[in-house]
Amino acid sequence: MRSLRPLGLYRVAGMSMAPSYQPGQILIGWRWGRARAGRVAVIRHGQPIIKRLIHRIHNDWWVEGDNKAVSTDSRQFGPIAASEIEAVIIWPKPQS
Repeated sequence: MRSLRPLGLYRVAGMSMAPSYQPGQILIGWRWGRARAGRVAVIRHGQPIIKRLIHRIHNDWWVEGDNKAVSTDSRQFGPIAASEIEAVIIWPKPQS
């Protein structure tokens, strides 16, 4: 079930999204945002994680961190269900 609040605050926990986002950085996510390839999203995969949406596989998404050397993502755990996408990051735009 979707939250009744459209915006959420999220803190980057590790280096998996560097250089786009840095550890400790605060992000704003739009919980009612549309998932599209290339966007960064908050995924509820056990604990919340921040990953880039790469491509769809039927109703699932392949997700990866920008820093592939340290990221745990779909390369290890496979695609995630679309229902696991909690929010799409809207601010700040990635620094690359």
